[in-house]
Amino acid sequence: MTRVVKCFLCMLVALFCFAWSGKAQRVAISSDAVKWATLSPNLGFEIALSQHHAFSLSAATCPLKVSDALSVTHLTVIPEYKYWLRMPFYGHYMGANLLYSSYEAAGSRYSGAGNLLAACVNYGYSFIINSRWNVVPFAGVGIGVDIADKTSFIPLVARIGVNFQLVVK
Repeated sequence: MTRVVKCFLCMLVALFCFAWSGKAQRVAISSDAVKWATLSPNLGFEIALSQHHAFSLSAATCPLKVSDALSVTHLTVIPEYKYWLRMPFYGHYMGANLLYSSYEAAGSRYSGAGNLLAACVNYGYSFIINSRWNVVPFAGVGIGVDIADKTSFIPLVARIGVNFQLVVK
């Protein structure tokens, strides 16, 4: 798991270097309220690549251990391509993303661990609050596979969320 964290941090550094190297780039920093409600701290970055295209990278973790009998931990990384219908950070967008999650869950009736890899498509809409802040609800569906157990095919992966974005110009 430390290798995944190191890789994610390197990607964030590269993302920041790329974002501030050009004068016309716009960057947004976001956090998903739905993940916070499930006790999963998260952070995301989005870069406008052109008039309609953007790239987003987000990560979340959950180190929740209620007791020895009940615990849920995960580390999730989601790179996403977004096509904005008007312009980045404004209005409707459609996206495609990959989702990787290393998880472990233990309860009184269920326990399991694995590595989920999923491909999803999303739809979202950015509501502009002011010149710097946006609220972006989104929903998506996809398919996935548990990498640890290659026979475990997950026919439906659903994503919902509400991002709060700080747009940096």
